[in-house]
Amino acid sequence: MKMGTSRDLELGEEAEMNPHNMPFSVTGGWIRRNSSQRYPDYDFVDRDVLISGAILHDMGKVKSYGLNEFNMAQMLPTERSVGHLFYGMQLVGLASAGKFKVSQEFVDEVLHCIASHHGEHQYGSIKPCLSIESGILSKMDYISSRNGKVQSKLKSIANSKQTMRDQLDIYGDKYFASIAMKKYVEGERAE
Repeated sequence: MKMGTSRDLELGEEAEMNPHNMPFSVTGGWIRRNSSQRYPDYDFVDRDVLISGAILHDMGKVKSYGLNEFNMAQMLPTERSVGHLFYGMQLVGLASAGKFKVSQEFVDEVLHCIASHHGEHQYGSIKPCLSIESGILSKMDYISSRNGKVQSKLKSIANSKQTMRDQLDIYGDKYFASIAMKKYVEGERAE
């Protein structure tokens, strides 16, 4: 297995390889454009911390995932033994040490976002979410990860020619079969 590096990927390719990252770029853009001008009620959210956390939360995967012979991401043993949250905190901590004009408090808040982005200890978080920014990031990460799993499940249904049921169980979450889901399955079958 070869290790992937940021030089191996262009931005568009990364989104194709890992659709989980796509909502963060879309959401980050939305936050940057809208949060302070149109939604002044959210002035208590530090957009810089949230966007930095969204960009960097999975950075540690460069050390805990590699590419297999099909150029697909594959977990390395270090993901189970150490984890991408720890590696991400290590990379961000080392990279920010005196190199950027940001306060240590800012770095600590971004590190907290990375440490807590899985939400709870049972899901792999090092710390629980203790800031509004880490809470928002954790929810975005959860939704994003589920969207990729829903898409995979729908493709599986389409490829296996199964009938679309009224309710889908996807990794423990229950979803009703919406109109959009049914259209997606029909479109996949038509290809």
